[in-house]
Amino acid sequence: MHVPWHVPALVAGLSTIATPSVAADPAMYAYVLFGQSPAGATVPMARVVIDGAGQACPSLSGPGASVAMIARANPNPSAFPVTVCEAVYPAGQSFKVGSTSVTLPAVSATTPKRVVVLGDTGCRNDPVKQPCTPAAWPFAQVVAAAAGQQPDLMIHVGDYNYRGTPSKITLQGHQKPVKVYDAGDADDEDDEAMETERAYYSQNMTGSSSPDGWAAWQADFFAPAQASLPAAPWIFVRGNHELCSRAGPGYFYFLDPSSVLLGGGATQTVCPDQNGTPPSALRFNQPYKITLGSLSLVVIDSANADDTASGNQAQYDAQLAAVAAMITKGTPAWVLTHRPFWGVMKPDKSATTPSVINETLQTALGKTPGGAFSSDVKLVVSGHMHRFQAIGFNTARPPQLIVGDGGVGLSHTYPKPDKKHPAAPFSLPVAGATGTGVGQSTFAFMRIEPAASGAWTSRLLDAKSNKVAECRSDWAAATAKQAVCVLK
Repeated sequence: MHVPWHVPALVAGLSTIATPSVAADPAMYAYVLFGQSPAGATVPMARVVIDGAGQACPSLSGPGASVAMIARANPNPSAFPVTVCEAVYPAGQSFKVGSTSVTLPAVSATTPKRVVVLGDTGCRNDPVKQPCTPAAWPFAQVVAAAAGQQPDLMIHVGDYNYRGTPSKITLQGHQKPVKVYDAGDADDEDDEAMETERAYYSQNMTGSSSPDGWAAWQADFFAPAQASLPAAPWIFVRGNHELCSRAGPGYFYFLDPSSVLLGGGATQTVCPDQNGTPPSALRFNQPYKITLGSLSLVVIDSANADDTASGNQAQYDAQLAAVAAMITKGTPAWVLTHRPFWGVMKPDKSATTPSVINETLQTALGKTPGGAFSSDVKLVVSGHMHRFQAIGFNTARPPQLIVGDGGVGLSHTYPKPDKKHPAAPFSLPVAGATGTGVGQSTFAFMRIEPAASGAWTSRLLDAKSNKVAECRSDWAAATAKQAVCVLK
């Protein structure tokens, strides 16, 4: 079988045995995700989640072939009573999981013709702010509609688990609830900017009333997305709700692309001891690049990047320098990050003019010689703000799409006194340039169709696949007289 990627030697699990060995059926959830080997190769990997910790792993079966799977290291079997199995995934054909009817998608190394993006999908599970009913939390409908677009690639820009990540927890020995570290989230009314002088509190430290666990992950992400997960291979970006102080243990177990299967001494990433203090208790993933035909997708872990202050700055200065080195001259690239580089919003309810987040990423970008984003970067895709926002600029800066409207309770628009986002359309100073854009608060996802030249077109679609906005790269004109998107 021809495999167009230079995958590690562990793909030797592929054989010509027609009937696979079967174990631990049925698999609960199955999906394919992309990772990058230490040598820089793009590696597709299949993962399967099985009920019960310490279970034997099934094999994947294809026409005349079988692929053995191995178990990932479980960070806490009592909190995660499941087994996650994985295997390097061969290209070019579909595989079934064990003896189940679950079929994983065929994967190609060519440029994707259709990409779907969604983000900020979890449920607050609050009877006032957001009950987890289909009407108030339509993530299942959104992800099903996204999968129904027949994508070649699915991208989630982070924040999968809200109901399992409260802003405050109870700790043994504390009379009052304590605030969980969140690195400064300017778009969440439940959170405040990072206070560097206060103690570090984590859901996952000893004595916490609310450690990260499987029940919330299953309810907020896996169960509603179950039927949609095998639709196409995924890139899973880490959000601030997946900090190690929050749902990080589950993210690194289920969705992070780190794996021993990547070869070259690669290991599975886990959260550091949460009884320590920053920076030792924080995890900063390094940027990585997925190459599919003529398109590069560079992924930044911006979970710890403070929105309104320069937080963990040295880490992100180094990351943006690494991103600049990853951009291949002449190859179109998209940059994927949970926190946006340029998100327009009011700093607080009383402000009369908007400001721009993310301060940490903007500062790092300004320190990178020549800027991290060359002309080969055609698009920045992010989430974090609980709405859709699209911004084009009157400079060579790439346009940015913010797709944070996949399920969590939405932010809305001012000038209402209790709201903090600009009404569409807008043209404002944005970090040293003029940004012209639109915003929308509708549960939705984005379908993007890239061209080999680096140009792209896209549509924002709601849970019924109705068009909410249309976007084109050639609308991001240097004159900034037209937004990169127009609303329906």
